[in-house]
Amino acid sequence: TLSAFEKLNGYIDSQMMWNSNQSVEALTNKWFNAMYGSAASYMKLLYEDQNAKAREAFDTTKKGIPSDGVSESDMKKTLTNSVLQTWFGYIDSAKNAINGDSSLTDEQKAAYIERINEEWISVEFWYVSLYYSSILDGLDGVTVDTAAATAAFREALGYDAATGTYAKDVVLLEKGASTLVQWIESGFTSEI
Repeated sequence: TLSAFEKLNGYIDSQMMWNSNQSVEALTNKWFNAMYGSAASYMKLLYEDQNAKAREAFDTTKKGIPSDGVSESDMKKTLTNSVLQTWFGYIDSAKNAINGDSSLTDEQKAAYIERINEEWISVEFWYVSLYYSSILDGLDGVTVDTAAATAAFREALGYDAATGTYAKDVVLLEKGASTLVQWIESGFTSEI
């Protein structure tokens, strides 16, 4: 999917099963505040922008992010480098808001940053797959430092250099047995 905001879907679904008269907007705001604290406004901007771009890419007026039905070249027309850099800006602003919140303990900050990183992974995945991966269109004028991208993915996924394992084997886009981790370790060249 274009976004990893799947936890929001699960939350709203579960709440609506208890009471279908609730406001989806109110539930969404409650979830963002609980998940991101002082970074909620930036993460909500990311969510809303991702939804808007998904509707544009998939030529639909329905809210939500479809998972298939559009080519990489068509997706690239919507998810321009500028759009993705804006999304990275929201994520950086969210992290800065958390790190600058003196009311939070170090443990609370770490929990919020981990949730923010879950959203960063999907944005970085699209950035690398659309603008760097050799199985698609090549560099396309965008320079990506493979080592830096690998290090950033490893950090977000809890890589343990001593054991060579990841705390989170996150599969964002799967074809056959390929996973995000295998793609990272191949230098973003394996089939995804």
